[in-house]
Amino acid sequence: MGEQRQLWIGGRRAAEQSILPLPLGSWQIDQLPVARLERHPLGALRASEGPTWLRYRLLYVSQASGQSETADAPPGKADLSLPRNEQAQLAELAQQLGLAELSPAERVARVQAYFRENFRYSLELPGPVAGQTAIGHFLRERKQGHCEYFASATVLLLRQAGIPARYAVGYAVQEQSGPGEYRVRHSHGHAWTLYWQQGRWWNLDTTPAIWAEQEADRRLLWRPLLDALSELRYRLGLWQEQAEEQDQKPWLWGVLGLLFVLLAYRLRLGQAYLQQRNQRSRLEANGPWTQLEHRLSQAGYPRQPWETYGRWLRRLGQEPELGPLIEALQEPLRLHYRQRYSLVGLAEAEQQRLAELLQQALHQLPAGRRS
Repeated sequence: MGEQRQLWIGGRRAAEQSILPLPLGSWQIDQLPVARLERHPLGALRASEGPTWLRYRLLYVSQASGQSETADAPPGKADLSLPRNEQAQLAELAQQLGLAELSPAERVARVQAYFRENFRYSLELPGPVAGQTAIGHFLRERKQGHCEYFASATVLLLRQAGIPARYAVGYAVQEQSGPGEYRVRHSHGHAWTLYWQQGRWWNLDTTPAIWAEQEADRRLLWRPLLDALSELRYRLGLWQEQAEEQDQKPWLWGVLGLLFVLLAYRLRLGQAYLQQRNQRSRLEANGPWTQLEHRLSQAGYPRQPWETYGRWLRRLGQEPELGPLIEALQEPLRLHYRQRYSLVGLAEAEQQRLAELLQQALHQLPAGRRS
């Protein structure tokens, strides 16, 4: 069992009947002002007959790596079906990978390794290719694409191997906007795979982890301004609906004044964000993290192109000789992510603390290469 946690979610319903964003493991929803909730057989919740702007609380259980505590129905015939025009190529690829001779767990590992070792992430989409489907071209020739390609191809290849699989979509919550707060954008939308094994659904994400950084690099320079306007719109909409529900006369101009003060403050933070983003780029090019990564690579522990620092360190934590080092890097890793993704970065004292911790970690590196 994972740890029980509490989360507040705020946002705008895109339509009268819209899907609620919920983390895996959600089991209780509070203060959701809608009249009707419907659950899809695949686990999604649809809300209707409620206000446009929502803010609600939920309780959920954090998941262990790979697990999927979803409300999805058990697999059926559709979870093993294959498009007719993809079957020949999938059968040929499964034979090349030797999936039929492996156990179910080994088949999943072989498929994951195949995408990890032979494909890369790209936002550039090819046009139609004569005589080939989009997935066929992705698997046979292009071998690069975004998450929809990786998730779709993984689902089909697992089904070809006899493992029930489903295409899953959602959001990767990764951008911190304040203490204990996160902003979720359309660009954080992601697709991955669910596969059935040992009587439950498991998550499998074969998209290279670098996708999040590439999406972040595409954001507009004036993004802080748009973020401030979006937050202003949300807070005003939420306040108006609460005032109407309580049959109160809204003091609109006073609230607008306060919100514009907030907007001006956020714009100031936005300017600081752009300055710190440029500074972070300069510091990271030759900073302690780069030195640490280079030294660990020399010692035989390289970071793969698809791995974030967090995933890389979790993998290295399985090496007994690196246990003390990985433990010592947990605090600098948290500071690094705040410096990299937080709107305001780190204070000067925190930057100094990060540099000191990484310098200390450099002295704990293994002396020689692995055999």
